[in-house]
Amino acid sequence: MSLDGPIIDPVVASLVRSHVESFFAGHRVGRREFNRGPIHEVAPGFHVLAVSPGPKTALWSFISVGGAFVTKEQRPKIEFLIIAREDRSEYVERLAMIVHYHHTQTLGLGHTFPLGEPWVPGSVLDHALISRPYPYGPLLERFELGTAEHGHIFWVLPITLAERDFKRDHGLESLEERFEQAQIQYWNPTRASVV
Repeated sequence: MSLDGPIIDPVVASLVRSHVESFFAGHRVGRREFNRGPIHEVAPGFHVLAVSPGPKTALWSFISVGGAFVTKEQRPKIEFLIIAREDRSEYVERLAMIVHYHHTQTLGLGHTFPLGEPWVPGSVLDHALISRPYPYGPLLERFELGTAEHGHIFWVLPITLAERDFKRDHGLESLEERFEQAQIQYWNPTRASVV
């Protein structure tokens, strides 16, 4: 393993974890390692915080710790969130892939990208949208990094190719309105397309 990338600052990692634990008070927050693939070449020490169901939500939440270290200097630091109805190791791998993609492509709000495969086997969701974490609100989204610096936790919402195309043609707000009107089960990896 190469250690040429920005080694994760334990102080920053601790601030991210404290923020997550504070927001999800009453939930169990565990650390999940991912030791395969190229993620440790760009973010040595990458891991995921897995938040079990509890008083805030009956769903699982997976949050990267490593995105903030590969975010380009001119942008706010970003970590990524996956919300799911079950605990699956694939979500840890997915976050590793997304952080690595962020390192090369610099993701931000409203960006979409192909996953290269269905979100889970049998799913029509094969793209992702970077969004605000609407199910949890702004208190989860923004975390302090000391002094005047802060970071964001953005939601990785799996979407279909048709939804991606609709966003491209009509804009993010129009797609989000479609999601709201359809009251999508965003936690359901086999949901139908709203377009």
